Amino acid sequence: MEYQKTRAAIAAALNDPDQSLIGNPREGVYKVAFTTSTVQAAVEFTRLLARIGITPTTVVTHDQFGNPEGAAVTIRSLSDLTGLLNATGTSLRPERLEELRTLVLARKPIPDETLERIWNAHQRGMSDIRIRDELDRGGFIEGSGKAWTVRKVRAARRAYEERLQPQEAAA
Repeated sequence: MEYQKTRAAIAAALNDPDQSLIGNPREGVYKVAFTTSTVQAAVEFTRLLARIGITPTTVVTHDQFGNPEGAAVTIRSLSDLTGLLNATGTSLRPERLEELRTLVLARKPIPDETLERIWNAHQRGMSDIRIRDELDRGGFIEGSGKAWTVRKVRAARRAYEERLQPQEAAA
């Protein structure tokens, strides 16, 4: 019961754009942040997150006299972002769920199927620029980070080729 209340409180904060930010990897923002008006509220929210296995970072802001005036509780690691998605996903509004899902997917490693697809396209003579464009058009977000780039396509192709080398040597 306590776990359900904890998840509900976190989901409610995520559903409120005035209380939380879900980063947009397309804009280079790779975090979820919750704003609080007091340090005590930040501590309490951090404890809620800890109950579901998430370890955030808390940054306290101060006024010109050094008095605390607010705090931000931030989640950056992929494992914690994934845990947040798993714990709250069923309680999030569709648009907030999609934002969090996109953030998590963009932070994940490039899946083997996508690496193979990139390599096969290159083997068929497709340029890295065209591969990048096809990945963007196809909605391949896993591992893309901010966006697919020619450099990222080349790195993915090389990573796949390195995986193939031990297999070819064994054959």
